[in-house]
Amino acid sequence: MSKVSRSILSISVVTLLVIAILGVSYAFFTANLSGNETASTLIVTGGRMQIAFSGGNSIEINNVYPRDDAWTTKTFTVKGTNTTDANMNYKLTLVVEENSFSDDALSFSLTSYNSGNNGSPVSSIANRTIKSGASNIELGNGHFVNANEKIHTYGLSIFFFSTSANQNNDQNKYFSSHVEIEGVQ
Repeated sequence: MSKVSRSILSISVVTLLVIAILGVSYAFFTANLSGNETASTLIVTGGRMQIAFSGGNSIEINNVYPRDDAWTTKTFTVKGTNTTDANMNYKLTLVVEENSFSDDALSFSLTSYNSGNNGSPVSSIANRTIKSGASNIELGNGHFVNANEKIHTYGLSIFFFSTSANQNNDQNKYFSSHVEIEGVQ
């Protein structure tokens, strides 16, 4: 066998090995990001994420009047345990079940802390308005990497500011929501 033939054969073998390794890595990564979701736990092949709320999952306000302070603040944590070096990604969503306030009368802010110094929590959000009616508001994505019960901490505050255009009409209205966690690739 000539030197050229051996070189071509060597290059072909190395190329096939690289393709095989990339294929196995992709399959492993995909398998680790599919899982089951419950109200408070997301289980994936390579780990587990749990969401815990102070005072329960529900966020409700009614019989409010305009003021500068938050009417409610829901504190919650996402705890991640990931036995792999792959990112364990998640998405947080504010699920508004009912909002009888007029468009943009209510707003929310999200504060985030990387309490466990691992991965990245969802970015903080300041004074984003909420439309009337039911809706899903994506808060953003976070992730853990090779984490052993690491924590991202959040505070979600709901406001009815005195600058609301329909502040007199919106008094005594009702707002109900909760936060969901979802695994993402």
